[in-house]
Amino acid sequence: IKGVEFMKRNNLKKEELLKYFMEQLKENKITEDTQMVQDVYEFAEQVYRGMKRYSGEDYITHMLWIAILLVKMEADLSVILAGMFCDSLKKTNVTKYELEQHLSDNVVSLVVEVNDFSVKEKEGVSEEVILIKLAERLHNMQTLEYMEEGRRREKAMETMEWFLPLARELGNDKICIELNKLSLQYIE
Repeated sequence: IKGVEFMKRNNLKKEELLKYFMEQLKENKITEDTQMVQDVYEFAEQVYRGMKRYSGEDYITHMLWIAILLVKMEADLSVILAGMFCDSLKKTNVTKYELEQHLSDNVVSLVVEVNDFSVKEKEGVSEEVILIKLAERLHNMQTLEYMEEGRRREKAMETMEWFLPLARELGNDKICIELNKLSLQYIE
């Protein structure tokens, strides 16, 4: 996950993030099909249009960061693309049917699983879904300063209690260290 900290601090715009994301896909030999990825991104942009993060940034930047983190975690392309829609069924008006019109069956299946996921009931959940949830939580923790103090502490405690053990189960030391470091900032 190196290089992610540097980029976060630079507050890249969605166009710059998209360019970086595409470069990472090629560099990590995940796909050469930039047109398909561009089409998926444009659909994601449509799904999250008008939504903002606490920071005031376009919501799509969060989705791009999740996808970038998944690339850095060496996830498969379907997992990376599902990451771009990981909260779409909960936070937008998009339907499963609409997702099926634009995404592969595998990606839609992952999106549905991620939206149904509960950290408290993780039995039988695929490693891919856990990866997506960890990437989502990692980016949320990297941008926690934009939330009110009580919510920051609550999210940090939740991360320590639920997400850190998930990262340990996957044996991902880098994510464990990063989640722990970010959480401790708001607990101590």
